[in-house]
Amino acid sequence: MSSDNTPIPNKALRRFERVEGIPLPVINELFFRMQMPENLQQAFWEQVAAKEWKEFTGRVQAITIFKDGMTMVTVEDRHGNTTLFYHPRDMIDQQLDEFQRAQNHGLKVRVMYQEEADRRPVNAIEAFVAGQE
Repeated sequence: MSSDNTPIPNKALRRFERVEGIPLPVINELFFRMQMPENLQQAFWEQVAAKEWKEFTGRVQAITIFKDGMTMVTVEDRHGNTTLFYHPRDMIDQQLDEFQRAQNHGLKVRVMYQEEADRRPVNAIEAFVAGQE
């Protein structure tokens, strides 16, 4: 990669280091090749760094499908707190499939998501057998 790229803030790198998808250095290289103005690149990385991540481990308690096609997944953590995620608003099809797999096989889930105004976009989900944390 070129050394002329806008540097990725360390805070952004730390927030996204465990997320599957396009690695941040690749995104940075694409911006450079697109000749995106440096001020826009910097604004993008500031937004990335500002995203707050939450992560917890729990069990899928219920998956509810509504008449309008929206699906609600209820996940309960070890303290009894529940968090709701909606498909397609908060997750993609493969993530919903992973929640369903976890529920069907009695697996625990580790969910990494962002808290936004009226959404909880799921960034990563991992289903596993209890005791393999």
